[in-house]
Amino acid sequence: MKTKISNFINKIFFTSVLFLISSKSVLAEDFNLESPVGGDLQDFLLKAAKFLTIVAAVGFLFMLLYGGFIYLTSEGNAENEEKGKKTIVWAITGIIIVSGVYLLKQYLETNIKTVFPE
Repeated sequence: MKTKISNFINKIFFTSVLFLISSKSVLAEDFNLESPVGGDLQDFLLKAAKFLTIVAAVGFLFMLLYGGFIYLTSEGNAENEEKGKKTIVWAITGIIIVSGVYLLKQYLETNIKTVFPE
């Protein structure tokens, strides 16, 4: 019984998606949707990337402070020392990854604007 209901829901979902995809061009002619942040999709994505980078930097700061606090207050407890060290290492790893992605975004943004001028 459960599989019949699941199959029925899947069929309705995929039929709806197929309908929406096929009717997109028809609906797009009569429907004008403006970006809530102003500008086009590229501007929205750039603003979202900037915001997420700031959130990641703040998260890094908090995780670094948390890991340092756990490490310093471990009082010789090996489990808490290890937990603090791992938190610090993962915070640094995360900020390195976020920094790399940000640099890649900056590089692509510069090159895309030179290849596709507005």
